[in-house]
Amino acid sequence: MADVKNSDAFWANYSIETWRTFMIHDFSHPSREIAYELVRGLINDGDLAFAEIGFGGCYDFVHCFRDLHDKSVINYTGFDHTPEFVGYANTDFPAYNFRQGDFTDLEPNSFDITYTRHTLQHAAPEVWQDWLRAMLNATRKTAVIVWRFPPSNEHIVWNDGWNNRWDKRSVASVIKECGFDIEEIAVNE
Repeated sequence: MADVKNSDAFWANYSIETWRTFMIHDFSHPSREIAYELVRGLINDGDLAFAEIGFGGCYDFVHCFRDLHDKSVINYTGFDHTPEFVGYANTDFPAYNFRQGDFTDLEPNSFDITYTRHTLQHAAPEVWQDWLRAMLNATRKTAVIVWRFPPSNEHIVWNDGWNNRWDKRSVASVIKECGFDIEEIAVNE
């Protein structure tokens, strides 16, 4: 988790006001509604255990997952590495379950559905497979991963390692190793 720990000082400078608009440039990205429809389509029984890993500014929670939780079709738990984000989420949404933690804090087989958006690119090269494996091992039914930089034919690094595009073969290998099939949904912007 080297890259995540190095970012702690940066996130500590955020205020609750800046947190509420965290990732504003991405609010209308079409991948969001595609992911919401995918999650809604996975829900055929009520009260499914659902984990969002890296909830950031709670945008997906507010625009989809809170409603599903309130209708008792999912039991939402949000995990974020950044303690300030967890504090802000608990201030704005005190009746919900937000925890400090990340991929490696997920208990095996503990959630029916797991969801993460634009998080895996921030993992250090030596831990990204562990993060992905931990998410999949915690998932009983379906893991939804929204990539900021979809896997490609090679590992590409931007911004001094803060943003990685992982090798598609390596990603597929970990997913298959954990017993999951892959379904890709392309997003046209």
